[in-house]
Amino acid sequence: MTKVKQLKATAHSELLQVLHSGEISIHWAWRWSKAPSEKQREELRLYQDDRGVKKTIRLLVSRHRSKGLPTVSDLGNLAKQLSALEAKLGPITVAVVKASGRTVFLTEELAQALRLGSQQELPLTCPPNSR
Repeated sequence: MTKVKQLKATAHSELLQVLHSGEISIHWAWRWSKAPSEKQREELRLYQDDRGVKKTIRLLVSRHRSKGLPTVSDLGNLAKQLSALEAKLGPITVAVVKASGRTVFLTEELAQALRLGSQQELPLTCPPNSR
């Protein structure tokens, strides 16, 4: 209750409005409310912009995620298969992307090559949402 009382006294009206709508937590509103009014509004805009960008990225990635291609259930076997495939096809580029979670992304071309190259050795499963 202390944070809420402090928010009522010090938070900018925009901050209170998005707090009331549930867009931000009491804790974040309380942290920002300690700053001057303009700084509160700036922090809120940055937060909303960041959320919007992340939402757009998720949407764009979901459009490119293959629905019909299987996922790999055994990372050890995937590493072996990638090594064997690299020997056949040449270098495979590895790129790091800033994303949350523990996920390895493959291009469709590489996934198909893995699937065609040695389907028996690489256990593949379809993700639950791809059917």
